[in-house]
Amino acid sequence: LYLTSYCVQAEVPIKFELKLPFFVDISPEESKHNHESNGRYIFNLFKAQKGMYWDRLVRNIEDYPKHTKV
Repeated sequence: LYLTSYCVQAEVPIKFELKLPFFVDISPEESKHNHESNGRYIFNLFKAQKGMYWDRLVRNIEDYPKHTKV
């Protein structure tokens, strides 16, 4: 998942980037996302391999951004 966002704070433009290397492949055709009015994105991700259990979302625990809720 790669997400880029821009905003202006105190007249200073700021660029945010989020890169999440998933533990295993997801199905882009089945997965969906929704943008809410308060700047929140919600992602519904579906695994490419059905019936497989993920013990975590990303390959390395250090890849989780501190503000991300899983």
